Amino acid sequence: MGIFDDVLRPHLEQVTRTFHANESAYMYCIETNQTNALLSEQEADLIQRRNSNAESVREHGNEWFKKREFFDAIKLYTESIASAREGPIASLAYSNRFALIFFYLTDVAI
Repeated sequence: MGIFDDVLRPHLEQVTRTFHANESAYMYCIETNQTNALLSEQEADLIQRRNSNAESVREHGNEWFKKREFFDAIKLYTESIASAREGPIASLAYSNRFALIFFYLTDVAI
């Protein structure tokens, strides 16, 4: 071993430690991103199932509305809102519920 080995060895060891640390950090990032992607897929699936349920409940509320069973329709619109939580389906259910309550309270003929 020469003098260069003695001088360079600590630097090479530091570079090796840094490389392994960076490699571990890189692998952690990849695993985290894959986990986040999986969670995103699961969340998207859950949202899709909620929206599907909310839409069918809202349509069922529309059927009760056509039968002039207004309190049952309001209950179903509220259930649809609770299921969808946000988004276009919830907006439709809010609109249906608001219109029904407004017309019912103002004695407008439906």
